[in-house]
Amino acid sequence: MSRIRRQALVALIFLFVTCGCDRQPRSESRSRPTAHQLPVNLPQSVDTQRALEVIKYLSHDIGPRRQGSDNEYLAGDYVAESLRTAGCRVSIQSVELPNGRSSRNIIGFKDGRDGAPQRIVIGAHYDSKPRSPGANDNASGIALMLELARLIPKHTLPFDLVFVGFGSEEIVDGNSDHHHYGSRQYVQSMSKEDLQKIIAMLSLDMVGAGSNLQIGNGSESNLRVIDQLRLIAAGVGVDAVYFRDWGSDHEAFEKAGVPVAHIRWHPYSHYHKPSDTVGKIHAKNLAITGSVILRWLKSMSTSSKTGISGHSPTRTECVSTTP
Repeated sequence: MSRIRRQALVALIFLFVTCGCDRQPRSESRSRPTAHQLPVNLPQSVDTQRALEVIKYLSHDIGPRRQGSDNEYLAGDYVAESLRTAGCRVSIQSVELPNGRSSRNIIGFKDGRDGAPQRIVIGAHYDSKPRSPGANDNASGIALMLELARLIPKHTLPFDLVFVGFGSEEIVDGNSDHHHYGSRQYVQSMSKEDLQKIIAMLSLDMVGAGSNLQIGNGSESNLRVIDQLRLIAAGVGVDAVYFRDWGSDHEAFEKAGVPVAHIRWHPYSHYHKPSDTVGKIHAKNLAITGSVILRWLKSMSTSSKTGISGHSPTRTECVSTTP
């Protein structure tokens, strides 16, 4: 080999080695994704058969769940055990009633990612009218809430999730304001700082039967969460109607300034009647409602603090005044 060729070969080897030393491994050269960029893997549907079994247990096996009764107590125990099985930290809050009895709020807490500073509350009441098995009102809301708790793993979302089974939502006596004792107690017991952490509250109340999906609140203000949910419903082919109503557990949260959404299907002719049985429940209603909420949670986890963007659907309005 000639001297010139040897010199060229040495120079080529030197260049190759120095370039190789300066180059970082591929795995280190890419920036690590931030918590906001991490993929959010959520299912897009709930197990309606499991939900129907919960509804059957609460409405048929336990039966009517009057506020402060033994049956309401049994239902509360079931909600607590189900939330524990779903991986929640569970606490129980006593709720005093004007008739001398007591009810309970069953609270399941599921941590978000990286010490999340915000939280979303998903609630449903588990009591019923004295003569009603309460399959749709409101074993359906409890069943769907428990499915969501079961399906969403810890540390998946960039906010904490709080699942609350509210006691004593129904009117307890002849006074039309003697209702929502569980949710009112829950909100009153919170500090101002804790209330400010809540970016949304969903009240699932009668989500298992009825022909029209309705999403509303009581004041027709602060409609961000409602418009987000209605937009997602439209995306899956469902026209969700806006309605104004104070008659569910969103009331106390909304009056405390929390963005809320009361979710229900309407009309339902067996409301508060002995005929509100599991046979009236439609799996399709549960499936649609669960899918909308799961998609909304995913959108909230990948968007700005104010939620998904886009134009709100046309607000078709109906008014309901029945608590």
